[in-house]
Amino acid sequence: MLRVVLADDENKVILLMQKLIDWEALGYEIAGTANDGLRALELVREKQPHLLITDVRMPGCDGIELIQRAKALQPKLHFIVISGYRKFEYAQNALKYGVEDYLLKPLKQEELTGILLRLKEKMGQEAALEFQLKRSGEHQHIFPRCRPGSAKRTILPNWPRRSVHY
Repeated sequence: MLRVVLADDENKVILLMQKLIDWEALGYEIAGTANDGLRALELVREKQPHLLITDVRMPGCDGIELIQRAKALQPKLHFIVISGYRKFEYAQNALKYGVEDYLLKPLKQEELTGILLRLKEKMGQEAALEFQLKRSGEHQHIFPRCRPGSAKRTILPNWPRRSVHY
């Protein structure tokens, strides 16, 4: 399950997000909720979520500052920003920090569900790539002098060259 933290200064928006989406069916679990940016940052530190969904304007620290600080704590964290503000500068700032999407309130179930599914697929691809890179790094650690095709010569230099017949 992918862990999500929801942050919005309006309790009704958090409740709506919790009820609007069948999180478990989509492969997510809500790890925590926060009504201000500082509490959301604490949750990021404690719960190590995969995704943070945050409002732009909140007490403590706003959504953009929260994203900056959360990214410093957890560089691979993904973000979705929700806002009641249609100002382009908010969206532009959010996108500058690698936010996956910027949604306007009122939230629409189909739109948020589509984003969550797309993001889940993206995170799966990132995890697979990270696993492959880790495995190839282990290969280089075990066989540092090996290049593709040279492992046999490096590992078994004196291997008999004759064929075995039955």
